[in-house]
Amino acid sequence: MPERAEHRLMLNVLVKNNQWQYTTNLAWQSEALDDVGADAQQDTIREKVLSWNQSFSWRFSEHLSTKFSLNNILNYPDRSYLSEQKRVINNLYSGTTAKLSLHYTF
Repeated sequence: MPERAEHRLMLNVLVKNNQWQYTTNLAWQSEALDDVGADAQQDTIREKVLSWNQSFSWRFSEHLSTKFSLNNILNYPDRSYLSEQKRVINNLYSGTTAKLSLHYTF
């Protein structure tokens, strides 16, 4: 069936205390049939997918906190091909993003 991977793994870790919180998320998906073509030579295969995100937050007071997050740290490509790996049709890199935020509640 299209868009079905045989294996998926999701690992989430959360460590926190009263003042801070650390989170890491790792996701992996095996190779999958992305689209069925008219024959086997036209099937679109998506290579394995790997993603890793992290965040750290700190509470300064009851009203003030900050958070720093990194998304897609490994910058693993989203790559697809037609029936064999030499026939690449999609090779996208999303890039790693970092975000720093300051939260104040009234």
